[in-house]
Amino acid sequence: TGELAARAATERVGSAGLAANLVNEVILGTGETLRQVSTRPALRDALRRRDGVALSEHLADLRLNSTTIANTSAFDGRGVLLQRDPPAAEFVGRDFSDRAYLRGAMASASWYVSNAYVSRMPAGVVLASVSFAVREGPELLGVLNTALEPSRLISALQPIGGIGGREILIMDSERQVVASSDPSRELASFVDLPALDRSPARSQGTFAARLRGAERIVTFAPIENSPW
Repeated sequence: TGELAARAATERVGSAGLAANLVNEVILGTGETLRQVSTRPALRDALRRRDGVALSEHLADLRLNSTTIANTSAFDGRGVLLQRDPPAAEFVGRDFSDRAYLRGAMASASWYVSNAYVSRMPAGVVLASVSFAVREGPELLGVLNTALEPSRLISALQPIGGIGGREILIMDSERQVVASSDPSRELASFVDLPALDRSPARSQGTFAARLRGAERIVTFAPIENSPW
């Protein structure tokens, strides 16, 4: 009936909004932790001295009690890796300035959330970064980076999407799959949703679309504090 259909639509919108809020809490918490750690005088001194050993403790603190952070890293102001947790000595000293998460952080006054990318370490894993540029006045001391493995978020979202046939899909601003409750969906793949592109920016809503050859009802909500 019309009443049941309206109730189902309301439930879908509420579920999408709740899932978006849960993901946002992870991003917000990660960004705030980065900001707080960046204020430590010892960390700032280690960045100035390019002291990877001294940076190790601070990078380990960023991962403390987190189940979604795959690794943390510190770069100098040019994008050269100074230290990483877990350690990856073979990458220390390499230039990562081509990475969007570094360029984004250096251009931002707050923390920066990247789109999905395929990691070099470990190779082939789809990650998304929350990065923060550490500054002393106009001087860029370096960049702190936390690499999230968004697929680890799916288990926490399963109670929301546990209804048979429903897929939870986290996408970035380029419509790349950041995470999915469907293990057969390829991460970092593109999802063609023209109706979503036509929707007002950062809006929430529902539309019908054809996905993988089947008609589906798509309900979407923006993830605040990110371009997702």
